[in-house]
Amino acid sequence: VSAALLKDGSIIYQSGSYLFISKDGAGSFQPLNAGMAIPSGQNVHHYSLIYADSNFCWLNNGIKGRVSQLLAYNYKSHTWKQYVIPHHMMLNQGISYGNNTYWFSGYTSGLLRLNIVTGKYTRFFHDDNDPGSISDNSIYGSFRDKHGTLWLATEGGVDYWNEKEDKVHYINNKMKGFEQFGGPSWGSLAEDRDGRIWLGTVDYNTKQNGLFSLDPLTMKFHRYSRPAKMENGNIPIWDILPLSKDKLLVSTQGGLFEYNSLKRHYSKKISIPLPADLVRFPTGFTIMKRDSMNNLWFGLWKNGLVQYNSKNRNTVYYHTGASLRPHQLPDDDVGGAAVDDHHILWIIYRDKDLLTGIDINHNKIIRQYNLETNGNDFLNGMACICYGPGRKIWIGTIGKGLICFDPVNGKVVKVYTFSDGLISEIIYSLCVDKKNRLWVYTGKGLQCLKPGEDVFYTVNTDLMPPPGSIEGAPMIVTHNGMLFTGYGKNLLYFNPDEVLFPSNVEPPKLLSLQKMGKESFLSPETKVIYIHPKESYIRVSFASLNMLHNRLFRYSYRLSGFNNYWINCGNEGKATFSHLPPGKYSLQMRAMVSGLHWNGQYTSLSVIVIPLFYQTTWFQTIILVLMMILITYLIWYISTRKYRLQVIAMKRQQQISGIRNRIAQDIHDDIGAGLTRISIQSELLKQQAVSEKKDYGKLLDNISKQAQDMVRSLGEIVWTINPVNDHLGNMLAYFKEYIDRFSEDSKLHYKINFPETEDNRFLHPDIKRNLLMILKESLNNIIKHAEAENVIITFMFHGKDRYTMTIRDDGMCTHETEAWRKDGNGLYNMRSRAEHIHATFSITKFSDRGVEVKIQGIFYR
Repeated sequence: VSAALLKDGSIIYQSGSYLFISKDGAGSFQPLNAGMAIPSGQNVHHYSLIYADSNFCWLNNGIKGRVSQLLAYNYKSHTWKQYVIPHHMMLNQGISYGNNTYWFSGYTSGLLRLNIVTGKYTRFFHDDNDPGSISDNSIYGSFRDKHGTLWLATEGGVDYWNEKEDKVHYINNKMKGFEQFGGPSWGSLAEDRDGRIWLGTVDYNTKQNGLFSLDPLTMKFHRYSRPAKMENGNIPIWDILPLSKDKLLVSTQGGLFEYNSLKRHYSKKISIPLPADLVRFPTGFTIMKRDSMNNLWFGLWKNGLVQYNSKNRNTVYYHTGASLRPHQLPDDDVGGAAVDDHHILWIIYRDKDLLTGIDINHNKIIRQYNLETNGNDFLNGMACICYGPGRKIWIGTIGKGLICFDPVNGKVVKVYTFSDGLISEIIYSLCVDKKNRLWVYTGKGLQCLKPGEDVFYTVNTDLMPPPGSIEGAPMIVTHNGMLFTGYGKNLLYFNPDEVLFPSNVEPPKLLSLQKMGKESFLSPETKVIYIHPKESYIRVSFASLNMLHNRLFRYSYRLSGFNNYWINCGNEGKATFSHLPPGKYSLQMRAMVSGLHWNGQYTSLSVIVIPLFYQTTWFQTIILVLMMILITYLIWYISTRKYRLQVIAMKRQQQISGIRNRIAQDIHDDIGAGLTRISIQSELLKQQAVSEKKDYGKLLDNISKQAQDMVRSLGEIVWTINPVNDHLGNMLAYFKEYIDRFSEDSKLHYKINFPETEDNRFLHPDIKRNLLMILKESLNNIIKHAEAENVIITFMFHGKDRYTMTIRDDGMCTHETEAWRKDGNGLYNMRSRAEHIHATFSITKFSDRGVEVKIQGIFYR
């Protein structure tokens, strides 16, 4: 169904072979051509309504008919008339000019002027060699102003046509941030070691295929002659692979060639020793790729995949009929390939929803996945594949969106469709830029997906689908970060950073004014608006005219004279006010981009609210009293808040004093006791007689052991008070280190069951210190009393804030061991430490052998 709106408000729409009209705002529709004879040999069902005025309805059959035609239906005479137009013109809009002249335009079809009396037409189209031609053949909008000038919005810029000169003029043929070139239909792109861009054409309808080079510094093209076998035929170039500084492999529909850029010579003799049957493959290769191990991969047209190792010159052939199972593919029609960080080559197939992983190092197929999810298959075709953001495999499909596949888990993470922000579910090509951003060439334009985000940024909706084949949509990112993409007969290149992020933000422009539900448009030159007091609700809409970066803009406004602070209104520029008091105000509107400093520019609009007679002094006095109350409340609130902050600061100081006292106590107990023991051992060493030298070594060993214990004690104190270690992961790592050191000294076998993942949640210093003391006391008691050979230490956490630590041994439960567990100071100390950190402490005796100590608590004290 297609529709058109007439100047008098009537609506005309087409459904199948019939036209209907409504003159009451779509309340009811009446048939226009019911019972009317259809033009001989024509099926109106294959035509689309493109334009209507007060005299005619115009329909175009586009590319559906063998002969491109326009049908005009005359309302008054109820007759049809046919006009033959240039072949394969796909028109989508029209405009009347005078009594007998109509203009028509459309995607990739240029501009057509038709005289309805004589039936003669004049076609305007883009010509690179004619500066007076239209900027581009893709026309998206047309408009006739009051002076009779016809304005065109084209892919290449804004054009206009004047009746007196009968000539097209252009105003701007370059979009800011983008550059483009006209030429053949580009099918392949590659960058050599010198930074030159090599381009191959894939035009199936002409004989203009060839090889081109582009100097990115001067942006000059150079065309190279075709090989002899390409001169007499239409042979598209499918892929280009630079081999060295001056040699390229060129894959064509007529086979494989090597091109020497210095000698400017094509040859069927390949300098690298490829197998003869590979070189002579008649229809060339759909894929030519160099992997991370410097292997060359060739995708044969519906004949599988070939791997060539440039070091040992071995060739591995992967196809459905391979004799070795590790080389058997599920299908021979390979559609694309990408290499991940683990040296695995992932390939897709044109007509199957399968994904195959080939181990490059071991030359074998190791993984095979069916991408069908929730009953949704991708049999319409998978067009492209790349390895990109999140270390995921990204696959573009024809009509089913974008697939995100996790090669580690072997699962489809998500399928992106319209509902996820894609402007089209047809994906032609993918690439990843220097900042790991995924660029998606869709059926309706170019989009970008940033790492860590799940939002698509639309940067260009003017890219048309490549003509006839997805091979006309290559994309590459050069070594200096520029992105090149071919779309149809144009080559687009840009800096991704400049396109995604503006260098300067201009003030927004006024759009409309809404008062009490009635909306009127505002001119950008509007300087003042008047508001009646009864118009209690007003809204001013504004926006930046920079459509390229519109998604980045964040708008804000302030009403000077009423409030002097900026009010954020997000991505939509709408300033809303209600019940403004009488007076003169200045509405200031600005646009900003996160990360870019505001340049101080804003758009200003004077707002005058006309006062009424009943707005007297007593009303203003009430407002003043209310303001005083508000100020009093604010003063009270600030004073109360200040007092609360002081109380919090005092409590914090008390905590700091407690920590200092504990540190002093620990140093006094541990370090002081150690120093005392060293002093005693030293005195004994002095008192030993010369004849008793054999005891010197034992005393020196004792002194050394005491010193080492002091160093460890001091290290534990430092670890406890260092705020860097106030995290769960650091505590568990220190526990592992201590248990390992303790087992070496005691010959105790241990097993640790700690979480494998790193957890950086915060821990209070008291929690980690007391848990360490309980662990030390338990291990010491196991060695001294339990005669255990094995111990298992487990630490688990439940939810966000609860944990459990258990120490279980296999020692003997004798009377002596039960003594320390029931009445000893060790048990009392451990229980006290657990209570100090608000944790529960329990001891469980097992009937067979061993005892388990369990502590349960919360992370936050």
